[in-house]
Amino acid sequence: MFNYKQIIAFVGRMAFARVIVATLIALLFFPQEARVSGSAGFYILESYFSYGYRESARRKLRPDDYQDYFDRKTLGFKSVYKSSAPTLKKFVEDVKAAGIPLKTLDLDLAHSGDPSIVVVSMDANRGNTEIRLQVEKPLTKAQSEKLNSLAELVEFEKLEAKFNSLKERAEAKEGDFPNGVVAHRAYPKFTLAAGVTASIPAESKRPIKMQLEKVLAEKGARLATAIEALMKRDMLWVDPAALISAEEKFGKGSKEMAEENPWRTVFNFNGPLFDDLGRRTTHTHGYITYSILFLSRKAWNENDERGANRGEFESWFRLALEEPSTLLRRQNETFEKAFGESAETAGLAETSDARDSIGRLISDPIFADVGGSRTIEKLRAVVLDSKHKGSVRQREALSLLRRTTKDVTKPIFMTLVQSKQHHGIMGSLSQFATDCWDKDVVDTLFAIYRSPEGSDDDRSWAKNGLQTIRNKAESDGNRAMVKRIESELK
Repeated sequence: MFNYKQIIAFVGRMAFARVIVATLIALLFFPQEARVSGSAGFYILESYFSYGYRESARRKLRPDDYQDYFDRKTLGFKSVYKSSAPTLKKFVEDVKAAGIPLKTLDLDLAHSGDPSIVVVSMDANRGNTEIRLQVEKPLTKAQSEKLNSLAELVEFEKLEAKFNSLKERAEAKEGDFPNGVVAHRAYPKFTLAAGVTASIPAESKRPIKMQLEKVLAEKGARLATAIEALMKRDMLWVDPAALISAEEKFGKGSKEMAEENPWRTVFNFNGPLFDDLGRRTTHTHGYITYSILFLSRKAWNENDERGANRGEFESWFRLALEEPSTLLRRQNETFEKAFGESAETAGLAETSDARDSIGRLISDPIFADVGGSRTIEKLRAVVLDSKHKGSVRQREALSLLRRTTKDVTKPIFMTLVQSKQHHGIMGSLSQFATDCWDKDVVDTLFAIYRSPEGSDDDRSWAKNGLQTIRNKAESDGNRAMVKRIESELK
């Protein structure tokens, strides 16, 4: 028999269990609100400017309300923008009237750091407003101050306050600001596409697409020639023999190629970059995302060794999209930081970063036509210039050139040794000899080793170089060269 104390304890345990179960059910079926962080905002492109606003917030929300809440806020922001269209139009007119020479915004340059792009950034109570414009020539101090004062009048939170004071307000609808536009240009072995994923007022869609088509016409022909050269050298990350055109894959006038929504297009600007349909490489420059699409007549070979070239091709694609004059200017600036007069006063980190950038550019033949060959020639000039003899510049240039091929390093080695310019850089040249050794290099070192006119330092250096080559030849399995060096050094 249970006594009353046991009965009370049993009932208490049962009641506690019911509470636990009820709590678990409530948590499972009735999600609780939690304080979460997020952000809402928008970017809209116009002919003469881009306008963006973003704010962060912490709110108590149920998990299933999170995305909906911030989507509603973004749509609300676009309602403010839509209602403010006359004010923003007047802003552009006032800027022009103030003598500030505006140009149609070049979408390819908008985020490139180009000096013609002017950015006005304004922080307010809740968020940040950013306006980008393009000017024909640099602004004076007075023009910059005037532009800032005019931009303050269209700062987003001020537009929002005016919007909230209206008795009748025009709410934005999803179709008011299409999510971007796409243009493409097809070639026999690939298709190049350019897409803008930012929101665009419906009336601006056509002008922006025309700008994309113009950009593709300018860049496409240059890329087609360059890619044809890469195909001949088998430097793509896909099998060039299997590639076909978009028309051959989909048919003429196909809906796949006619899609203008960047979020639904076969070019997959935001991934995946490779799927059963095709292989892609993308790069964003300014407001434009470029995608190069490769299509195959047969199933993709997942084990194709060319896939290892994908990273190098991505880097090449980024450089190849640059305007040649812009690319040349940037590479010249980098070389100046590494080896020019400014390298004497530049910080170690800045000089080191510049030399690392040069090393990456010359290390793979794929970059030859986008600055690699030109930079190798400039390094060769530093090495062979007598005024740099024995200097840190010469040794650093030699060290970088070791990342190239024997076709580059052997002629430099032979020139320096045969013209007796090797003094002061013997250590660096020993490394060169190991990289590019062959019968000619070995004969040259033996000539120095046996020369009765040579110094002890010369003979010692030549002997060390030959011993290093002997070790390298042994690891390469070249027994004949090992035997020759051993016998002639005795």
